[in-house]
Amino acid sequence: MSLASAAARRYAEAFVESAAAKGDQALSTLRDEFNGLAKVLDEIPELADLMLNPAVTVEERGKALDQVMANIGLSDLTQRCLKLLSEKDRIGEIREIAKTVDALADERAGREQAFVTSAIEMSEGAIDQLRRALEKRTGKKIQMNVSVDPALIGGIRAEVGSYVLDGTIRTELERLRVALENQDRA
Repeated sequence: MSLASAAARRYAEAFVESAAAKGDQALSTLRDEFNGLAKVLDEIPELADLMLNPAVTVEERGKALDQVMANIGLSDLTQRCLKLLSEKDRIGEIREIAKTVDALADERAGREQAFVTSAIEMSEGAIDQLRRALEKRTGKKIQMNVSVDPALIGGIRAEVGSYVLDGTIRTELERLRVALENQDRA
């Protein structure tokens, strides 16, 4: 998990505790809605500018937030969380709070995110086999996030927390290049 500001982490922890007290579904909803809000801010720069602009008063920001919440139909808990963030002038930390809520929800569920990049599309069977191997290695449930990058030439790269497994041809070629350069210098 990336390091969040102390305030963003405190808010995220409080929101996760509130949601978890209502059950797994409430926590899942909170997580999904915060991730959705972060995505909306990424997709609508004007809204992000409004929410982050220090010249906009807390009251104006609150009104804009009320309109956004009415249009996208958020749960009561998420609405209360957002109103609190708006009142405390912390609405600009939504992205950071969303990431932290994500990580805390994963932690509670004993789940870890794996970010896998392969040179070609992986079959469902290969993804499942890799997931099982990573679960065995980490002792946690693994949520797979798979992407394709043809620049890898071949192989895969998997990141789970601080654990990195890099079996890509591009990395092997780079290691070979460095080894050859070191030999030339010797």
